[in-house]
Amino acid sequence: MGVLCFGGEKSKAKKERKKQEKLRKKEEKLRKKQEKKQRKQEKKKQKNGCFGCGSKKNKDKKTGSKSVKPVSGAEQDLLFTVLSVPVKSVSDGDGIKIAWEPKGEELPREAWDLVNKLKTSAATFDKKEVERCSALLEKKYDVKFDDKSEKVYKELRVRFRAIDAPERNQVFGAEAWEYVKKRLEGKLVTVRVYDKDQYGRAVADVIVLPENKILNEELVAEGMAWHYKAYDNRKHLEILEQQARTERKGLWREPNPIPPWEFRKQSKKTK
Repeated sequence: MGVLCFGGEKSKAKKERKKQEKLRKKEEKLRKKQEKKQRKQEKKKQKNGCFGCGSKKNKDKKTGSKSVKPVSGAEQDLLFTVLSVPVKSVSDGDGIKIAWEPKGEELPREAWDLVNKLKTSAATFDKKEVERCSALLEKKYDVKFDDKSEKVYKELRVRFRAIDAPERNQVFGAEAWEYVKKRLEGKLVTVRVYDKDQYGRAVADVIVLPENKILNEELVAEGMAWHYKAYDNRKHLEILEQQARTERKGLWREPNPIPPWEFRKQSKKTK
């Protein structure tokens, strides 16, 4: 439904649109700068055999804990990127699991030697050696072995950065979960990882291919999630949430939606 604006209201709406467009252009410029920086970091990590491991500082940081201060996209360093991979499962409205077969420099030479030994052992039905190599490969390089296909793969649990969707057992939680499942069905994604939370999940932006849309932002814009302002202070996400509220999209159709962080607190108290 269109909205009629008169006089000052029309001028105000026009200014708001210009402001929003300016913010989007600024974010795009920052993303390109981060991607350039990330490519340099990634090459170094791949040479050291720690693709996706991040620094000790980032490993120790716990997103979701009170010790982490809100950060903007510009301030938070990109740790690594996983390009064009399928989604293995959708856990809820802000969490997925991805799995992919590593290639070339994603693993150091020592890891590939172990993979070759593992495949040889599997071909000769040496069960003990397969178990030993599999355990070592997973422990040292975070790589798993599928004995049915005899292929190795990496797996990553992902928590969408900067947003918080309703819990599965919360009002509108099932709708948010279904939205993500349908949105990612048959799609590949690129995952840009910025941090690691206290549950070992990668805190990341999830980009849906081939349209190159950031799902985190889309969920906020469609009223499927809150902007998680306690841990992210980027203005454009705040604007997207406000627009969804105004247009009563998704969960904002509910009379008094409860933020997920408050719902989790209430759930803990009742246990």
